[in-house]
Amino acid sequence: LLTDKNRFMNHLLCRSKLLGMRLSKREAECIYYIIRGMTIKQIAYKLALSPRTIESYVLNAKHRLSCRSRYELIDKVLRIS
Repeated sequence: LLTDKNRFMNHLLCRSKLLGMRLSKREAECIYYIIRGMTIKQIAYKLALSPRTIESYVLNAKHRLSCRSRYELIDKVLRIS
């Protein structure tokens, strides 16, 4: 599931939409990289964005999925995927 980024993101976007927790493409992309073990700084570098922007995407994703921590976010995403 985690080897194909586009397939993972499309699946996550569809599942979140069905569950009424619409994620943006960037939020899903950040989640993908978080699950793969990357830090905020690494994700920012990879996507050519600032770390604050990435933190914003992750925070928004946590709110949309009703998660309080990064670990809870990962757990929930893996359960709904």
